[in-house]
Amino acid sequence: MVNHLKKWIMAYLCLAAVATAVFIMMEKVVNPDEPLAKGGPKGPEMPAVTLDAAQAEALYKQSCLSCHGGNLEGGIGLPLNKVGGKMDTEALYKLIHAGKGSMPAFGGQLKDEEIAQLATWLSEKK
Repeated sequence: MVNHLKKWIMAYLCLAAVATAVFIMMEKVVNPDEPLAKGGPKGPEMPAVTLDAAQAEALYKQSCLSCHGGNLEGGIGLPLNKVGGKMDTEALYKLIHAGKGSMPAFGGQLKDEEIAQLATWLSEKK
């Protein structure tokens, strides 16, 4: 009887632990209305840059090519060859910085100015 009671107690403790873990994971999901880590509710502020197409293209090859293709045609990631017709520079900057869905955030991997270069370069692809 004591062993049977111990099994039930352990089962309830495991269930409570799983429920707590699920709750904590749900709290970690980014709420689009909450401020991002940097820059307040609208996301990080894009620094002003003068486009250096060669630098932007090098950054693209280094960080984006494996998913978005050598000619911006897509592959694992979406095609970017006409992304400038769908998104403005600021939106592209925020997307690259924070990531979304299966696209990783590059805010911790690239400098803000580098992300701004990429966003500016991509915004010209129409």
